Amino acid sequence: MTCENLPAGVWPDKDPETTEEFGVDFTARLTRWWEPRREYSTSTRVRSRTKAGYEYECTTGGQTGLKEPIWPTTVAATVTDGSVTWTCRAISTASLTSTVSTVLWTPDTAISSASPSLAGQVAMTNLSGGVDGLDYEVKVAATLADGRVLVKRCILPVRIAARVCCA
Repeated sequence: MTCENLPAGVWPDKDPETTEEFGVDFTARLTRWWEPRREYSTSTRVRSRTKAGYEYECTTGGQTGLKEPIWPTTVAATVTDGSVTWTCRAISTASLTSTVSTVLWTPDTAISSASPSLAGQVAMTNLSGGVDGLDYEVKVAATLADGRVLVKRCILPVRIAARVCCA
């Protein structure tokens, strides 16, 4: 089992008197992105950083060019990229290097986590508690289908929301 620590992130402020939903999206870290001057074999699927919502299947293996091609956005349409032919496909997990199987939330002691859920590669939980003016660490460990573990540390600032009063 290998463990990879991802760059830390900071969430928006949470009021200490409320329970709010927070999440971590592991999709970008698990995506097989198109790369220049790379050999791809038939049936490998990649995603483009310029065209969201699609993935592209290598239907003729070879080496990609220096720049991303102009990707088609019609399923089954093709584009030539160096010596590779890419075919547009609907987005799926086939263009991911792995998928999230389970997630463990470990917040600092003053923070409570409840109702964790996983939708695709997005982990969510409800966080409550904390003391106004303090920042807390919440560790999110995602175990992947291939046995790797990705760990994301998130900072949760707790601040009392501005209260509006009317007479």
